This record gives sequence, C-alpha cells and structure tokens, in this order.
Amino acid sequence: MLCDDELVPALRVLIYSLRQTGTPHPIVVLVLPHVSAAAQQELWLLADDVIPVDQLAYPYEKKVKLELGINKQCRYSKLHLWAQTQYKSLIYLDVDTAVVKNIDHLFSTTTTFAGVKDLGDVINTGVLVFKPSQATFNDMMDTYLTAPSYNRGDQGFLNWYFTNHSTTGVTVLGPAYNVPAKLKGFAIGKKLIDNAFVYHYTAETKPWSFHHFYHRDWRINYHPRMFAKWRALDYEVAQTLPELKDSFAIPRQDLPLKRDLANYEWPNLHRQYDVCSRYNPRYETEGKFPIQKQYSVAISFYNPERLGYLPKLIGHYLLSELVHTVYITWHSKSVPVTDELKALVDGGRVKILPMTSDTLNNRFNPIPGLKTQAVFICDDDIFAPITGIDFLFRVWQARPDSIAGFFPRIHGRKEDGSIFYEMAGVHHKYDIILTKAMMINANFLHAFTCVLPPEIHRYIDYGKNCEDIAMNMMVSGLTGAAPVCVHEDEVLDFGTGKGISITPAFTMRRDTCTSDLIDLFGRDTLVESTEYVRKFGSNKFRKVPWDDLDSILETERQNLLALGK
Repeated sequence: MLCDDELVPALRVLIYSLRQTGTPHPIVVLVLPHVSAAAQQELWLLADDVIPVDQLAYPYEKKVKLELGINKQCRYSKLHLWAQTQYKSLIYLDVDTAVVKNIDHLFSTTTTFAGVKDLGDVINTGVLVFKPSQATFNDMMDTYLTAPSYNRGDQGFLNWYFTNHSTTGVTVLGPAYNVPAKLKGFAIGKKLIDNAFVYHYTAETKPWSFHHFYHRDWRINYHPRMFAKWRALDYEVAQTLPELKDSFAIPRQDLPLKRDLANYEWPNLHRQYDVCSRYNPRYETEGKFPIQKQYSVAISFYNPERLGYLPKLIGHYLLSELVHTVYITWHSKSVPVTDELKALVDGGRVKILPMTSDTLNNRFNPIPGLKTQAVFICDDDIFAPITGIDFLFRVWQARPDSIAGFFPRIHGRKEDGSIFYEMAGVHHKYDIILTKAMMINANFLHAFTCVLPPEIHRYIDYGKNCEDIAMNMMVSGLTGAAPVCVHEDEVLDFGTGKGISITPAFTMRRDTCTSDLIDLFGRDTLVESTEYVRKFGSNKFRKVPWDDLDSILETERQNLLALGK
C-alpha cells in the first residue's frame, strides 16, 4: 500500500525483490489519493494491478500531533485489504520491507490472519497473511473509529481486533518472515538476519533516509548488511528498468541540479555496486572492529610529483605505536609503485589499495582487511606531529560518533538566502572537518560507499569536489553529532603550490556544492560546534582581591555586548 509519492523508490525495491524470488503470483498495490498520476503510471510498469482506495479517517486526528511521523494517518487505510475479495488469499508487505527468499509457501497458511510476533508479544503488521472478507471489512469499518489501539495505529487496532473482537483468532508465523535490524543485539537475532525471508526496515532509520534523520535510535535500527542489500537492489532496479532511472531521483524538486545530473554521462555508474558486492561488512555489522586501542592511517595518493615524499611520510606515521596499519589509496593508475614503497609493504604495516576508477569517492571506500575502529584519513601533502595525531585519536575515542580533525570550516546562509562556505576562524564556530586530516569511525566508510544514495556519489564525480562535505553531512545526519576540532600548532600543508584543491574553480565551487548537497540530502544536516580541544597543560587562574569584582563584572558585560549577547 502506497500513501504518497515519498516511498515510491522503496516500493520499487520491494516489488523488484519479490520478482527476483520467481513468484508467479500477481503483485498488487493499493494507492491512496495523495499518490500522483506520474507515480501511478510508474507503478503499472512494476505491479500487476494498481487499485485506488480512499484514505480512511484517522481515529486520533485531534488527539495526537507528535506521533503522526511514526503512525501516519494513512496507515489505517490498510484495512481496505480485507475488501479485496477478488483474491482468495493475500500476503501483505509494508513498503519498507524487502523480500530476500521466496515466500509463496505462505499461501498454504490456513488461518484467516497470521503474522510475526514482535517484541511485546504483539503481531507486527508489516508482513501479514490473511483471507479477504467483505463481512470482516464491514465489521472493521463499524468498529475501528472507537476501538482501542495501543500504538494509535493500524497495528494496535488489528491486534485488538483479531485477538478480542474476531472469532478467527491469530496464527503466529516464524520470525524469519519479518526481520527488523533491532534484533541484531540478540544472539538469535543475528541468526534470523542471516536466514531471513523478509527484511523489515522498521522505525525512522531506513536505507533511503538514514543519512539525514538524526534519529536517536539509529544504532538499534541501522544494520550495514541489511541496508547495503537494499541499496544493491535499488541499483539493480535502475539497471533492469532504465526508463525509471531518473524518475523520483533526488533531489525530489525539479531543480536545474537534477537535470544536470540526469544529463551527466557518469563514468562510475557501476562503481558503488561493484565495490560493495565484493566487500563483506563483517565488523561493521557488529558495529565494533577488533582493534580499539590503535588507529589506521589512510593516505590518498594522487600527484606523481609527490611520489618521492610519500615513503618519508609513511615512515613518519609508522613511528607511532598507536598506528596499526598505513593504507595508501592509490588513485594514480598510471604511476608504478616504487621499490622503496614495496619494501615498506614487505614490512607488514603498509598496504597499497589500487583504485580501478577515477573518483574522489574512493577515499571513503571500506578498506578490506581493516582491523581498527578508527581511521586517520589524510592527504599526501599534510604533515602533523605524531604526538598531535595520537592526541587526535584519544579525543576521537571519547566521541566516536563524530569526525575529529585539524582543519575546520563553516557554512551558513547569507541575507539573500544563498549558502556560503568559509574558513571557520572569523565565525568562532564550525560544522565541517576537512578530509586533509580527519579521524573517523570505520563504520562510516561502508555507510558512505554502500548505503548513501548514488546521486550523491554522482554529484561528487560531476564536480570533482566536495566529498568531504558529503561525509560530514552524512555522519552528522546519521548521528546528530557535531564534528570536533583539535588544536595542534605544527600541522603543515605542503600542497599550497599545486593540487586540485587550490584551483580557483575548486574553491569557488564550495559555496555551490554545499547548497547542492543540502538539496540532495533533503535538508541541512550539518551541526555547529564551538568546541576546540587542546592538550591539557596546567590550570590557568589568578588570585585577585574582592575589590576587583565590580570591574571584572563590567568588563564581562562589555565583552558580551560586543558579541551581541
């Protein structure tokens, strides 16, 4: 059942996942009045039947405001399913599900109402097997407006109805037919996810919106493998039905940006799928990499002119006992690996990651063989003292949901409504940490590469810019956490003479792409911070007589007035 156009991409994936199981049964979509004519036309390319139904009145219209995001008013319209008596039996699936294995055998269920029990001993109505009945539908219409519902939604009503009001009763299906990510915290849940028939992307953290919602329970509901599976299915839909490739793509608004991306011949169209299909998010699925007390270094190597300096920088990083492995993301396919670098690789703590595609997105690829939770991502023209990087790591350990680094930036909105992107110092706040030198949670590499909407990757390739802004937006959008700027006096940038980031086109584009990424993300997810972390030296205070208090308070008042407080 589709309430509006918002979840058309999710419905695409669901129907495709069903088709992939080889089911011969008709796939039917109920559409409510808010579904546009364009969306309904697309549905006819996907489904066997599209049935318009009216939106049923919501029983709690005047009682609930805050919960409407969780229990949409339209969901009571699910009761229309019982009026579809042209079918002997129905398997119902919520739009936020994906079918992993064939479920046709559920049609042999003899009961008139069956589902999987959720936590709390109630039937989750995201996956149901039932027999339509006009009498049952009529009875529901007579009772639902005044009937109880523990969650003020269709699930609460249907549990009450078939447990207390109907004589047909309830049959419980095996839990593998409705598997949410929140079960990952249980031993049996991990097995269920491995053997699931149906994935159910419950709550508000979903594969298509995880990157911009700030949902407080994201850790419970985010599952790397389940989410990457959805994104892979989404890619396969686009390849199987190319006529749907750009419809309902982000941004949803009809902006010049959307047309520009649609017309861009993207050379890396298959990169996301190829990289992620070969990568097993073993540790990301657990949420915890095996090595917590060390960090890895990931250096992006682009410029052949810096090849002679690269071994020296690597040797510098290897001086730290906290550095586990140094990875070189080798973007320059035409540049051969030198004997000096090969010798470092033979030493066991250095690995080269050759890239097969030309894209800035590669710097955030999940790293095969990575064992550390923390990764220090840096350019090949940046120097920071080992003591400073080690301190950065310890700061990050206290804030693993944040990006921590040495180079802060800030964005905001001008009086004319346009977006600016600037150095942070003059504003005394920041919301972006540059990729030049950032400490990041390894879990976010897989999320960026394998779950983030491909239009964002496409945009980064289109402009050859702003992958760092996109990563900051994704991390803050998922976790709600601001980045952390760490003080270090001796960070040096050798890339001021040559390089992609110093060209006028690159620097001028930062304003534009910050604005464009906000459109692509669907909202501005960046979180401001005024925090500046530095190593502890000593307590700084002075002893003064009470007679100085009045002048001290007046000075403080004047300072606040100057700041506009």
